[in-house]
Amino acid sequence: MSDKTYNVLYKPDTPSSVIDKHEADFKAQGAKVVRNKLYKGLMVTMPEANFTVFSAQKDPHIDTIEADGEVKTQ
Repeated sequence: MSDKTYNVLYKPDTPSSVIDKHEADFKAQGAKVVRNKLYKGLMVTMPEANFTVFSAQKDPHIDTIEADGEVKTQ
């Protein structure tokens, strides 16, 4: 199973404690997590199947979840 990277973006009013818990939960599943200091978000690298379970659990603090990818401009 291959790993995939996702950007988890939180709503502006999300308490740091919520993000801390999500970060700990991801790490407990063996994920690599990078916390973004510029905005409320996490970059999470883990097997796609594991992430699908997490993203299916609708959390009111999460604004969007996006697969990380290359950005192209013209």
